[in-house]
Amino acid sequence: MTAPLTIVVNGANRRLGRGIVQLLASTKHPRPLHIHATSRSGTNLDITPSHANTISYSTLDICSPTSISTSLQTMLKSNTAIEILINNAGV
Repeated sequence: MTAPLTIVVNGANRRLGRGIVQLLASTKHPRPLHIHATSRSGTNLDITPSHANTISYSTLDICSPTSISTSLQTMLKSNTAIEILINNAGV
């Protein structure tokens, strides 16, 4: 199986961020997409991915160095490189 393309979307719980996650989750790509959808609340958006894509949800407050470090450590445990960052979080 081909390794997934790993994408982090922060500010994913509302409006534009949620729309980006929905669009990515439904996108057919030569490699499956793994989307890390992050927000201050870590809300599960109940988006059903297609085309072998996957989504994980986690808490990330971009104003908190501790939150950034914890979130990054969690993402890197999957042993895949973060290849795309969509920096959508509001401050």
